[in-house]
Amino acid sequence: SLQELRCLDLSGRFGYNPYTDDGGHSLLTDTGLTTISNHCPKLQSLTINHQRKCTMSGLRALLQQCPDLVELEASDLRLETHDVAEVLATSHKLLYFLFDSDMQIPDTTIHDKTILQNAVKRTKGRVVLGSMGGLRKIKLSREHQRNQDDSKNKIEEAFQNNFDPKVYNIWDGIV
Repeated sequence: SLQELRCLDLSGRFGYNPYTDDGGHSLLTDTGLTTISNHCPKLQSLTINHQRKCTMSGLRALLQQCPDLVELEASDLRLETHDVAEVLATSHKLLYFLFDSDMQIPDTTIHDKTILQNAVKRTKGRVVLGSMGGLRKIKLSREHQRNQDDSKNKIEEAFQNNFDPKVYNIWDGIV
């Protein structure tokens, strides 16, 4: 039943071209995210990469209704830095948040980097931020860095579980 669903991958099509594509290939919307949040309360992992019709409004509904979410991949959504900070502040079990948008790290302003760093610090280093280019480096205190390292180890273990065809939920036994 949907009530018991733990992992869901609804990635859209890679290859958005801002000059020729209005996001029409993206099938998932905020209404869809709200429906998922209402029917899949035990969701632990959601991948919605390249679903450009989804916004922070849909993510907000998801985060409120799915308190067990530990992994969220939302690359290529139109998220601003303050949206990323809100995701981290809202989800109390999130370990890994992958995002990329129009905001690419080398071009990110010092102000944006400070917002991201402070948002991760408020989670005491629990949340690891990722992008299509890899994990984002955040300066943390020793205690928070230990929490970050612990989260990275859990993420790595879950990633390794991905290759086992007998594994139903990559997060079983980890969180």
